[in-house]
Amino acid sequence: MQATHPPHQNACTKTQIADYAQCQGAKVTDKCTQFKTGGASAACGACIETQHDSPPWGVLVFRGSTAFLNVEGCVDVALGTTACGEDLHELYQCEEIVCSGCTGNDFVRASSSSTEDLQGFCKSFSDAVSNPSGDCAAINGDAMPPDVQSCFPDTHITDSQPKRSIGSLGS
Repeated sequence: MQATHPPHQNACTKTQIADYAQCQGAKVTDKCTQFKTGGASAACGACIETQHDSPPWGVLVFRGSTAFLNVEGCVDVALGTTACGEDLHELYQCEEIVCSGCTGNDFVRASSSSTEDLQGFCKSFSDAVSNPSGDCAAINGDAMPPDVQSCFPDTHITDSQPKRSIGSLGS
């Protein structure tokens, strides 16, 4: 896991964030060029999109043309620590390794089985995240702080014509 951009940089306006979101759904592509180098919103685009090998990381981290959400960095910013994000990062990386060949719903099944059935391959990482007195205690249970809740994407949202593939939530 790499360092995350500090929060509240004011690199993006609310309008720019809305425009960026529309671009990702490929519904309003004429607004997308503003986020590229030299565009009017290039600073906003550079804050949102970062490359895996060029920290600090933004909201979306790219490995080639595949992006993943920087959930771990978001959690760290929301909690004001780096410990929980590291634990999440290790768990997500383990799940990615366990299910690197998965397709469709296989990832959900492998994710569950990775902590239960695969000779404990990811169990130590899962235990670190779910420990009620550990670094991630604030993200467990029903009393998750609202700032932390916003770090986890709504898995019910789908895009019928994705512009880019969003990979595992690991960073």
